[in-house]
Amino acid sequence: MTIEQYIEQLEYEIRYLPKEDKEGAIDYYRRYFEEAQAASFNGEYDPCAEFGEPARLATQIIQESAQKNVQPENTNSQGDKKK
Repeated sequence: MTIEQYIEQLEYEIRYLPKEDKEGAIDYYRRYFEEAQAASFNGEYDPCAEFGEPARLATQIIQESAQKNVQPENTNSQGDKKK
């Protein structure tokens, strides 16, 4: 699978994330894959070899997004404990 195919499938898998989270993840992994390809010995890089299928990486991204966007009930928007 090419990097572009991997990114397209990853975008599909995380399509329901908040726009900011989705764009941030896609930008991060696109840069990561491009840098890995540039640094590889033969100029080839297979994202599946490192991260598994896009659905697997998408699951991790979705979990991280959910953790980031969940706020404990006993804190306010700044993370301070409510009185």
